[in-house]
Amino acid sequence: RGVIHFAFGLLFGLATAFPVGLQSFVVMNQGLRFGYPRVLTGIITASLCDTLLIVLGAAGASALLADADERVPVILVGITFLAVFGVLAFRAAPEEEAGEVKSVGRPLAMIAQTVGVSLFNPHAVLETVGILGGAIAAQSAENRIEFACGVVAASWVWFLMVGFGASALQRRLTAPARLWMQRGSGVMMLALAAVLVTRLA
Repeated sequence: RGVIHFAFGLLFGLATAFPVGLQSFVVMNQGLRFGYPRVLTGIITASLCDTLLIVLGAAGASALLADADERVPVILVGITFLAVFGVLAFRAAPEEEAGEVKSVGRPLAMIAQTVGVSLFNPHAVLETVGILGGAIAAQSAENRIEFACGVVAASWVWFLMVGFGASALQRRLTAPARLWMQRGSGVMMLALAAVLVTRLA
């Protein structure tokens, strides 16, 4: 029975991850710009952040975030982060055709960007903690661990597919195309920040 509940958790996790969000877009962009093995930094970081949020949600944080007043600080932090990183991404410098590694491609910069869109993006936090963590908390005690492992595994599988899939396409893209992908992620961040501002009105 444990395998069945693990499979249910895996399918549920993949179903919620399928609509490509900002977090997935950033990992995909890293794969397109830097390829394998550098994209592993983003893949592992995004997966670990998701794992943390899922565990927190299962432990009870999902009920806390159900209170609208508790969401305000999360949204304020998210607006600040998305606005700052959105501007930085939109103003990305042209990439050398020879593939020289820029500061944005360094592991620490990739980790910071990925952690930001994972832990400081209210949409990602509320969805991962609220939906996935809440679904785990709703399971019966004897099935919860297997279901939770399936949900966590789905996150790792998803980001591996996104990152490696983008890396496979890297050689087919020119440096200007990769630059516009980076700027596109900046536009998405700024647009999401604007949407979050309207939620505070």
